[in-house]
Amino acid sequence: MSEKHLARMAYVYIRQSTLQQVVRNPESQVNQRQMVGRAIGLGWSAERIEVKTKIKGRSGSDSAKSGADSSGW
Repeated sequence: MSEKHLARMAYVYIRQSTLQQVVRNPESQVNQRQMVGRAIGLGWSAERIEVKTKIKGRSGSDSAKSGADSSGW
């Protein structure tokens, strides 16, 4: 990666799974979380990596009303 790339933020998007998906595919959640390590391995500092999550099945307005954190989505 060039300095130009590393000067930018790296965003890791983690999809929130249903309970059924977690039970059937536990490796999926592990793989998604390993993306932070991948970004660090490519040269980003931990301070330049932001993890984003999305609350499945809710609109932004529904999430705000319920007090849920959609981390910028």
